[in-house]
Amino acid sequence: MKTNQNLKSTEEIILENIEYHNKYGELYKENIQLLSDFQKLQEENEDLTNRLWTIWNSKSWKISKPFRMIEGKLTREKTVTSQVKQDMPKRKQKRILPEKLLKQLLAYDVISFDIFDTLILRNVNCPTDLFQLVGDQVGIENFKTYRIKAEAEARKSTDKKNMEINIFDIYKVLSKYIKMDQEKIMKVEFEVEKEFCMANPYFLQIFEELKQKKKKIIIVSDMYWPKEYLMKLLEHCGYHSYTELFVSCEYEENKGSGQLQKIAVQKIGKKYTYIHIGDNYLSDIEGSKKNGWGTYYYPKCSSMSNYKTIKNSVTSSINKAIVDNYFYHAIDSYDSFFKYGFQYGGFLVCGFCEWLNTFAKQNNIDKFLFLARDMKVVHQVYQKFYNQVENEYLVISRSAALELNFDEMPEEFIEFYFKPRMNSNENLKSMLVDSDLAFLVEKLESHHLSALDRLTDENYDQFRNFIYDYQDVICTYFESSKIAAQKYLKEKIGKGKNIAVIDLGWSGQILIQLRHFIKHNIHQDINVVGAYMANSNSNKVNHYIESGIMTSYLFSYAHNNDFLLDTTTIAGNTKAMLLEAMFSSSEGTLLKYELGADNSYQFLYGNPSANQEGIEKLMEGIVAFAQIYHTLTKNSRSLKISSVDAYMPFHIISSNYPYNYSIFKDTKEYLDSLPRFCGKRNLTTIGKIMKNRKLL
Repeated sequence: MKTNQNLKSTEEIILENIEYHNKYGELYKENIQLLSDFQKLQEENEDLTNRLWTIWNSKSWKISKPFRMIEGKLTREKTVTSQVKQDMPKRKQKRILPEKLLKQLLAYDVISFDIFDTLILRNVNCPTDLFQLVGDQVGIENFKTYRIKAEAEARKSTDKKNMEINIFDIYKVLSKYIKMDQEKIMKVEFEVEKEFCMANPYFLQIFEELKQKKKKIIIVSDMYWPKEYLMKLLEHCGYHSYTELFVSCEYEENKGSGQLQKIAVQKIGKKYTYIHIGDNYLSDIEGSKKNGWGTYYYPKCSSMSNYKTIKNSVTSSINKAIVDNYFYHAIDSYDSFFKYGFQYGGFLVCGFCEWLNTFAKQNNIDKFLFLARDMKVVHQVYQKFYNQVENEYLVISRSAALELNFDEMPEEFIEFYFKPRMNSNENLKSMLVDSDLAFLVEKLESHHLSALDRLTDENYDQFRNFIYDYQDVICTYFESSKIAAQKYLKEKIGKGKNIAVIDLGWSGQILIQLRHFIKHNIHQDINVVGAYMANSNSNKVNHYIESGIMTSYLFSYAHNNDFLLDTTTIAGNTKAMLLEAMFSSSEGTLLKYELGADNSYQFLYGNPSANQEGIEKLMEGIVAFAQIYHTLTKNSRSLKISSVDAYMPFHIISSNYPYNYSIFKDTKEYLDSLPRFCGKRNLTTIGKIMKNRKLL
């Protein structure tokens, strides 16, 4: 099994890496300092190190004697390193259009393909992580460790030529370590392999075109699965009707030496011209050149990718492979918003939805209410792929909720609508009109206030008392909104008794307003709590968390507090802004609930987003990722996306301000958070905000 694991310890090298090639084997022996040197090379030049890594693992090198003495010792390393560097193509070589490659291939009689990372892509970044899933399914802890160890020992102890063992040899050793049904577990391993393998769309298209042109197609692979298994795997991925399949374990020869290709020529015929396509430069390219074949180097998707995450879990491994395979198997022609949503929102939303179901079980939740607008795409993903709890999408906003509770919480309304406008250029008339209190404008003069006055430190209390003086009048005006909201919320709540309000973050103001309104206007026995993607850090919020009113998935003061966003700083506020930009739907903000002519509830909306197309592409990217991830993991019940793994890709990229600027530079953003019923809200863009903050 191929792997692109980073260089680690000697023990891990022996256990995990099984590809050996005799060309450079004798250069690397007992001197452990080479491992450190390789690590440095990998950091400096990933492609160079990958090739050295392949050399170190060449199959003809006996794993039982990997550290024998060498004459040249370390002084020869630089020479070999230089030679390898000259031979290797540039890391970021571009993919070409399939029709262009097809034209090159048609010049040959026989077209040969490698399997893994070429015809077939694995949706797991580290192939040995599949062993973890096998162990989960068969109930054997540490199966991955034993399976890797068994393969290493099988190669070490075999008498087969070039150590070209097969799966039966591996399981024969494995059965010494674990008491097991060998045939059953081997079958599970193959089924897991199939589940996580997919056709490379790039080559599937070319493969079909070659068949139509009546070309001879052969497949040449270094692998421990025998031919009959690989034929089933290829068929599962849509590859049919090829001329022949050559597998190293069947002939005890490998591609790196060129001997497996030589066997193919002997069987197919010397009179033909051959070309081989593969991702391993030594095995596929140099090994094929030894037989005079033409070659086409197809670097694996992960080597073409800039996508970064942490590599400490199976779910993170799956996430990276999905992203790398999706965008880098061919020419990258995807919409930038779609790609952003797929890479940085998809895994995050999947983890959040998984966590919601766990949260519901732990807290006996019988209803989810996903709040507009940030939870629209989360609700879509939950309904499609994670739908275990009855749920609804709830149209609501902070301003609408404040109207509902004005009779009992007038100060909240005043502080939300008016306090932030102190010492601004707005006059009292525009403030009242924009806060749905236009009918009070004519009352100002009776309280020694003018419609053209600005709200200042000096007259704030006077204006505040003015609002309180008309509290009863305002309550009467807001009564129809309360009735409409009652109708709407009763419909959405249904028979729910233990409800979780789902939102992005941060302070839970809508949650507190909803809790109050539901208990006082629908039913006092209905319990309402908040399940958030993330929470801010304040005394009020922390108290809500301590009392169980609020819980978050990603971070709060109570967990993962290294990730807490301090929105009083430029960095923290910018990261929060970008996270909200990724989740805010294109809907207009709800201004208030209204009663229609037939006494039914209706919604009064503000203006919709001015960046509707980009937002919709973002949402499409998130849903597209969730579709793939769910399909791959639906049978792996033990897999759970940790909050750290889920957040890390966005956490890493959010500090790349030039990249985020390129995505969101034209995305509209309001200059303040205050909705307006009549007046126009002032708009800017995220790009302008980032420039003003001198982040570029």
